[in-house]
Amino acid sequence: MILTQDAKIPALRQGDLEEKLRRCLVAKGLASPGIPIDIRLLKHKPGKQAVAWVCFPAGGGDRQLILKLSRKGRGRSIYQKMRWLWEAGKCSSVKAEGGMPEPLCYLPELDGILMTKVEGRAFDAQVPVRIQNQWVRAAAQALAWLHTLPLPEDGVFPRRSWPFWVEKFALKARQTLADRLPAQAEATLVQVFAELDKAGLSVEGETRICHGDYSPTQLLFQDRRAVILDFDSAAITWPELDLANFLLSLRTHLKDRFAQLATAFLEVYTSWHGFSDRLLNRFLALALVRRLVIEVKAAPVVEGRAEEALALALDLLSNTKQWQCLLQPLPAIG
Repeated sequence: MILTQDAKIPALRQGDLEEKLRRCLVAKGLASPGIPIDIRLLKHKPGKQAVAWVCFPAGGGDRQLILKLSRKGRGRSIYQKMRWLWEAGKCSSVKAEGGMPEPLCYLPELDGILMTKVEGRAFDAQVPVRIQNQWVRAAAQALAWLHTLPLPEDGVFPRRSWPFWVEKFALKARQTLADRLPAQAEATLVQVFAELDKAGLSVEGETRICHGDYSPTQLLFQDRRAVILDFDSAAITWPELDLANFLLSLRTHLKDRFAQLATAFLEVYTSWHGFSDRLLNRFLALALVRRLVIEVKAAPVVEGRAEEALALALDLLSNTKQWQCLLQPLPAIG
């Protein structure tokens, strides 16, 4: 039984999720009234989303599903994205291998998505480098698969501009950064935001269907295959966004092995797609600011770290340094 309540997630407002789900499954013919349902909360981000494991332990053949619950009004659009990707992936002639859970149905009563449960290993920074190498290569294949899918004509994916990502990842937290960073970082912070604003005047390049928040923690790994789990932020935008988010997340988790694994990741990805060095510089700078926001919210910043991160972001935005500098042993964020 799930007792968790969340005022911003409709299905968790009253704490009677089991009975609500039972009614939905029966109405859709996915369960009979007499079959017991076992449901357990796997993940809960208060006010944002919740993920639950659903099992039919008796009479249901031990069928296991995943139920994703979102803030009011978001579930339907996320389901539409997932459904489109699932169908496009089946029809695609792309040989790059990627995977995702099958979205089974949208439950409007819960604003939830019911999908298949996917087996696999979560990202683990402690496994041998040989396995990590397989994983990052699989992640590159999965991203190449996503970036190769044709653009839909029905508007299921929003088109996201550079100002949108700056607002989402940086501007919303600008005051938080100003309040929590040391005084000596203030001047560089102002410069970085000025450059982020100016960069939007000349963003060019091919746009594709992108994940929007691609990182090792968004994947499950099945030997040499990666399954993408979360498409909440999927949009039509620049693929360099996904590359930057993945690379900086990988660097955060695996500082010592980052250069080797990043090289392997890009080697596989570039066998399918090219990318713009200039755009990757910009999105890496934005990812650095985003990482700094996460860090300052979690704990006091280590002395000197904020200044180094902002200086690097500024250098990338001005093209004084190129993205390849991240492969060198520079101070990392996070």
